[in-house]
Amino acid sequence: MAEMLEAITAQPPFTDMISSLSPLPAPATLAPVPDATAEIPADPPREPVERARPPQPSRRAARIRTTLSLLHHRIARRLARPAVAREPASRGFRHLARRIGAAQPDGKRIATILLSAVCDAGTANDTMLMFAAMLQDELGGRLLVVDATLRADGISSALGLSAVPGFSDMRDDDPHGTLEMIQLLPRPSVFLMPAGLNPGAVNSNDLPALLPALSAHFDHILIQQHAIFSDTRYLPIAAGADLVIVLAEEGQSRMPDLARCRETFRANAIGQVGMLLALPPTDPTA
Repeated sequence: MAEMLEAITAQPPFTDMISSLSPLPAPATLAPVPDATAEIPADPPREPVERARPPQPSRRAARIRTTLSLLHHRIARRLARPAVAREPASRGFRHLARRIGAAQPDGKRIATILLSAVCDAGTANDTMLMFAAMLQDELGGRLLVVDATLRADGISSALGLSAVPGFSDMRDDDPHGTLEMIQLLPRPSVFLMPAGLNPGAVNSNDLPALLPALSAHFDHILIQQHAIFSDTRYLPIAAGADLVIVLAEEGQSRMPDLARCRETFRANAIGQVGMLLALPPTDPTA
């Protein structure tokens, strides 16, 4: 800082700097100023320049842009679709089977399960097949599937066993004859009680009376019915089951029908009721 101050103060005063400059030249030695009235020569004429035109796109570039636009819209449509679940459909049924196999708070075991379908027969039959397979696979033992739909569109029809003796032909006073009507299915340890030769002619009290005898031969019994309010003969069977599962299909089952199911269960003191929601099938090629 001291050196900087010394350098600044060492400069000569401003008046000394002015006096040391050389004098300006005399006015006579200055170049003459051009006459303001003199004519300024015109610039030489310029050749006309054509205005540049924007480059025209080629046909190939137009096709590329069109293709990219179509591809963009196709990708946008595909992304807008609901994502298809990658998990196997059996996973939910396996989880349900494990919950059924778990010990209940009162220590009782759930041995008789009723599936009451508030949907069409196709969805009900597909669900019964998957549920039966996963139930036996997870819990083991011997599983009996009973077609108690009282119709000709149940699981028996789906398995090609609609013209054989079964549920409509059994009698509560003949348990041995009932066991002879049971059919062995291709899947090991899974058996079927078909709907019978005349599904509509059924005494609704026969199956509840035979459940103790059937439970002595099978670890689990899975019974198929349609909506509980669609036939009063369903009620004694539902009352005798350890667990009732209402099967509904998303987008197909009507809310008023589900409300009627709830009221019917309440009116008949059937309290052990759950619900299973089936998703509509999706087309993987769409």
